[in-house]
Amino acid sequence: MPTGRVSITWNRHETADGAAIELDWREQLGPKVKARRKTGFGSMVIERNLSRVLGAEVNLEFEPAGLHCRVTIPASQILATR
Repeated sequence: MPTGRVSITWNRHETADGAAIELDWREQLGPKVKARRKTGFGSMVIERNLSRVLGAEVNLEFEPAGLHCRVTIPASQILATR
């Protein structure tokens, strides 16, 4: 029976460029992750499309315990401003 877990958290904070939303995706207790030798299709789609469409900064870390993905999106891209 699979025992892996995914936790997803988010917060809003200030950066040098203004407000941002940070999404934090962390996988745990699943199969060990191998270090990647090259960028796969899924990683490429996540990194390129989020950067291009939302001006996001994407950080993928393939840690032995599981994937850790942090996405920082300028708040102006997803929150209404008044």
